[in-house]
Amino acid sequence: MPQSYWHLTGNLWALALSTVIALFLPDFGPTERMDGGVGVVIRATMAVPVVFSLMYWTGRLIINLTEKLKKWWLMSIITAGIEQGIRDVAERRAKDMAKDIAKNMAEDIAKNMAKDMVEAEREEVKQFMRSKGVSDEDIDAFFRRVSDQD
Repeated sequence: MPQSYWHLTGNLWALALSTVIALFLPDFGPTERMDGGVGVVIRATMAVPVVFSLMYWTGRLIINLTEKLKKWWLMSIITAGIEQGIRDVAERRAKDMAKDIAKNMAEDIAKNMAKDMVEAEREEVKQFMRSKGVSDEDIDAFFRRVSDQD
């Protein structure tokens, strides 16, 4: 069964600690400088846990940073998509509102023009009737009857 990084690190630290204790105990410590192969092995035994721990924590840091970078990148893509969607909807609504406003304005203008034209034809009819000698009371009565028929 493979061991986790924590177990391996713990084992290496225990080995380094036991080596340090063995070096500094009077019965087991070296009496001279550690120059030969034994010194290299002892120094390597003491350095391995430190290097292994640094490598482990560097790997964990890289993994965490890349995960955060992936999340940030994904969220920036999602928010950019949402912003573009909102922009598209706003543009579509603005175009629809502009069409509705133009349609309403055109209807109002057409109604006003029709009213003006009807009023102008009425005025012409009144002028024509006056020129033929019809009294103003008869003209008003005529237009009331025509208005009631509508």
